[in-house]
Amino acid sequence: MARITAQFNISLKQLSAEAGVTPSTASRILNNRPGYSFSDETVRKVMAVAKRSGYRPNQLYRSVFTGATMSVGLIINMDDFNDAIARGAHDQLLENNYATLLGLNQIDFDRPDDSQEIKIIHRLLEHRVDGFIIRPTLDNADNQHFQEIINRELPLIAVDRRVKAPYADYVGSDDDAGGRLAAAYLTDLGHHNIVQFPGNLACSSLRDRAAGFEAEILKRGGTLQTLLMQCDEEVTAKAGIVFSRPQLPTAVFCGNDMIASLIYDILAERRLRVPEDISVLGYGNQGLSNFLRPRLTTIDQQPYQLGRQAAAMLLRRIADNQAPYTHGQTYLAPVKLLERDSCRALK
Repeated sequence: MARITAQFNISLKQLSAEAGVTPSTASRILNNRPGYSFSDETVRKVMAVAKRSGYRPNQLYRSVFTGATMSVGLIINMDDFNDAIARGAHDQLLENNYATLLGLNQIDFDRPDDSQEIKIIHRLLEHRVDGFIIRPTLDNADNQHFQEIINRELPLIAVDRRVKAPYADYVGSDDDAGGRLAAAYLTDLGHHNIVQFPGNLACSSLRDRAAGFEAEILKRGGTLQTLLMQCDEEVTAKAGIVFSRPQLPTAVFCGNDMIASLIYDILAERRLRVPEDISVLGYGNQGLSNFLRPRLTTIDQQPYQLGRQAAAMLLRRIADNQAPYTHGQTYLAPVKLLERDSCRALK
């Protein structure tokens, strides 16, 4: 019998014939199925032929019988933070032999129907993914938004942003604790006249960190002004007013590092120095935070670990076959403060 060399379309039948075993034996060895025992020599022969021939199992064919495609739909928008979430989820899934099908979404609070997210969900469902990890664009999405996922009883993990749908599990940072950590850091430095630029509070993670920050500042007897905004233009306009007053705040807390970057620019335009005139504290530890000058002190959410945790939770749901379920689980990852150069202690 001719030896099989590397090829792209070798069948299980061809592989098993070359190894001198039955197709069922080859399948059980290649898939490491529990409950079966084979001699070391048999396993060695099957694996040697598989390696030499470049054999890859036909997952689509297998899914006809198992109902599982060993693939997961990941819907996320891409920036430094979300890229780390995606890498964490991908690595965790790959280590467990799952493929990741990526759908790139956009953040747009002006589109409440968010048709793009729904369109991506539909396309991934057509590929028969075994579950979903979604960084939602809208926190107010309810069961109706995810109805087809629910109808098919597939696990759904929301990461970084909560959704109203009680069916969804949630993996995110402990943003309330992160806000309190930021408040404690600034007040310990002697700051008690503080302005907060929390970002768009339609986003649950921004709401949580803003609420934690405010509660801790008030608990410690500080004075806080929170400026609400929907977009970057509002940040610029309101910051311009605050930093033009005779009595300046001594510190600014920003709901994310992008807002902190805008504050840097506005302060520079007014010839105000960071941190000599005003201390600035960010949130998120995005890539730009380490390149701002002075380097931005910020709260690290460890997004890579968020991605791994989201994937691990999804895999547990798949393994336990727990769907459908009425109330999702919640995992809150700890955050930590990264002290750099943008905050100073008051005399």
